[in-house]
Amino acid sequence: TAVILLRTTQEAALDWGGPFSKPGLYQTNFNKKRTEGFADFKQRYATYDLSALFNQIELLEKDPRTNRLYFSFLNEVQFRTLQDGIKRRAEQERFGFNVGMRLYRKILQGDTVGPRIVQGDAYDPKAPVNMSSPLSGQWPPLSPALPTGALATDLAEGSQRLMDYLRRQGYCKDFTFSSFAPEKDGRLRFESNVLEPVNLEATSTLMRSRGFPPRYHQRILQAYFADRGFDSEFDDELSGESKNSGKSSVSGVRTKWVLSPDPDIGLD
Repeated sequence: TAVILLRTTQEAALDWGGPFSKPGLYQTNFNKKRTEGFADFKQRYATYDLSALFNQIELLEKDPRTNRLYFSFLNEVQFRTLQDGIKRRAEQERFGFNVGMRLYRKILQGDTVGPRIVQGDAYDPKAPVNMSSPLSGQWPPLSPALPTGALATDLAEGSQRLMDYLRRQGYCKDFTFSSFAPEKDGRLRFESNVLEPVNLEATSTLMRSRGFPPRYHQRILQAYFADRGFDSEFDDELSGESKNSGKSSVSGVRTKWVLSPDPDIGLD
């Protein structure tokens, strides 16, 4: 899952154009921020065992990006790099939705990333992925298919199914939804609470600094709601955070949602 999240974000950035239209600019800026921030990352988690990130033998057997703390560091670097180029909130919303749409489709259709099996001298990007490589990752297609309806009960079931899929792929420890409450104007209100998303450290740091957080699960749900004819707005906050003590006890992300019927919305 870490590999697919990082790769999908990178794919969206490279396709975005605009501030990243110059070939290699996004990757150059990302590499620069990663190098500059790595010393602080090691100091921040000096009491944690990060030896696997430097053990060459272990690196042959396990992708370092699957280390939760290192993945969160890379994810934070990604979105700080993106924020430098995509400064306006409206554009950040558009980019986030684009990433969510890509991930939503990968959930429905399945996705496999990693080095390709080399056959002959020429590299073939369509060759099968070498699943024995520690750098590979896979999301199987969601089965059975999501409900096709757009009633509150359908959307509640679909949301549960999507989050359960992400939980099984290791994205989060657990999640809850409130009931989807219909209003007279056709809008729906509900709350979600996602416990220990895999990039919690990056999310909490970027939210506290009023930066550009990834918000992967919210963006995936937004894409699903759009696919069912609903525009969605949300406000989120860190959950489990102690506001009176200096100690951090963040455990997840709580989100308040409002869905509005929109016959013109959909996925491109």
